[in-house]
Amino acid sequence: MRSRTHATIAALVVGIALAFGTGAPGCETPVRIPYVQNVQTDSAVIVWKTRDDSTGEVSWGPTTTYGSSAASPRGKRHEVPLTGLLPDTQYFYEVKVDGRVVSGGVPFRTAKTSAQNQFDFIVFGDSGQWTPWMLQIADQLEGQQGVDLIVHTGDVIYPDGDEDKYDLHCFSQYKDFLKSVPMYPCIGNHDDKKRDAEAYLENWSLPLNNLGTERYYSFDWGNVRFISINTEDNYEAGSPQYTFIDNAITTARAAGLDWVIPFFHKPPFSNGRHGDNDTVKRHLVPLFEQHQIKLVFAGHEHNYQRTNEINGVTYIVTGGGGQLLYPVSGGGNIAESKFAWHFVRASVNGTQITFEAINNTGAVIDTHTITK
Repeated sequence: MRSRTHATIAALVVGIALAFGTGAPGCETPVRIPYVQNVQTDSAVIVWKTRDDSTGEVSWGPTTTYGSSAASPRGKRHEVPLTGLLPDTQYFYEVKVDGRVVSGGVPFRTAKTSAQNQFDFIVFGDSGQWTPWMLQIADQLEGQQGVDLIVHTGDVIYPDGDEDKYDLHCFSQYKDFLKSVPMYPCIGNHDDKKRDAEAYLENWSLPLNNLGTERYYSFDWGNVRFISINTEDNYEAGSPQYTFIDNAITTARAAGLDWVIPFFHKPPFSNGRHGDNDTVKRHLVPLFEQHQIKLVFAGHEHNYQRTNEINGVTYIVTGGGGQLLYPVSGGGNIAESKFAWHFVRASVNGTQITFEAINNTGAVIDTHTITK
């Protein structure tokens, strides 16, 4: 594994070059490495940006001979849906910009059906700052094999969620992962600081199952329904978001899914710098307990925390993606706490989920299993 512990000027230049490759020789329009988004059992979306207006085309199929293709109209932002896919199947895609191949032979896998109840996913948050620790976490992520998807607990981009930070603080770092593995984020307070998270919404292509907005949403993978909650918007009882969350849980239960896993930015329980969030405790915690939710992920605190079961619910705080760490202690509701940069790898096996918190050197700092 290469070392990326020194955020030098040379590394910064390389990072930008990796995010905006020039594609084939002679291609005059630099392009952000295309990445896969919103992967479902029967569809996916390929997204990329160019610095200048350009046309685009995506070809895809079960082999690198492809077989299907779709065009993207002239512009700087390109978002091409791939349709007619089969569940849990490997596909390959190729992207052309102005007729030249900029990315080819890239594999990805469609989502598993509800009958397929074994898969792995990664959770991390508070990553969006160019620091040596962010680079170390990115290295660790690149070394993870057999991961189906990534969940991000918010603050994708510091300090203000600006568009011009996305390449250096996100896409150049996770490019090898994101071109094949979809990331599903939620909005953090830093992502929402300017223009109602405009850059966040511009850079991610997320499920539109919430009256046409991507500010909060849900999606299914295997026997799990994930719910991305926006703690920057109103989620109090009676609000549209609260109703959406309640319905998403209810319909998941009716569909026979084994797990519902909410994730959001501000944790209800914390022994860190921010402490407990009383609004989340007042409105969302009773809802989780009412629906017998077992596992919830959050960020915001720049450390790792795992609660004891609180009325049947275990809360994981994973906010150690690369920003400066916050002090944290154990005791009270907190069963395990670590002052550490880290991510969480979770393995779903039917009605059991085992997860490991892994730090920036690759060491496992916590292991826990939850059974439904």
